[in-house]
Amino acid sequence: NVATLTNLSATSIDNLTEKVRNLARDVPASAPELAKGLYQVVSAGVDASFQLEVLKISAMSASAGVSTTTEALNLVSAVIKAYGKDWSEFASIQDQAFKTVELGQTTFGELSSSMMRVTASANELGISTQELFGAFATLTGVTGNTAEVSTQLKAIMTSLIKPKEAMI
Repeated sequence: NVATLTNLSATSIDNLTEKVRNLARDVPASAPELAKGLYQVVSAGVDASFQLEVLKISAMSASAGVSTTTEALNLVSAVIKAYGKDWSEFASIQDQAFKTVELGQTTFGELSSSMMRVTASANELGISTQELFGAFATLTGVTGNTAEVSTQLKAIMTSLIKPKEAMI
């Protein structure tokens, strides 16, 4: 599947396959899960020189964040793309996500599906990634589950971006 997204030769694909198998020995994820994750890494547009590092960090974070490699990657990918950040910031954003899981009542999977709803608006309002993750860490379990928190934050952000007459 990765070959369909790249211009790699058969030899290069074989080399990449071997690297994924080797990675499976070092991280708490199976080779098939890592292969699925690699497809998502390539699909997300991660530079080839950084793909295996992003995959490794995603797999390790997924284990700690009670999710799959793909969910861990998708969470950080949503933030990187919405904020126009470089993939070199991947580990830092992944750390913020992990801290959110640690301090809040959520998982990477829940954050992954909910965070995408608010990242673009948060960036437009000048809300930093630290502030956004902090809001999820604080509000999950207090005002609702992760999906409810994203709905609440989206409504607040939309009101701030496009205030109604009564707010002005």
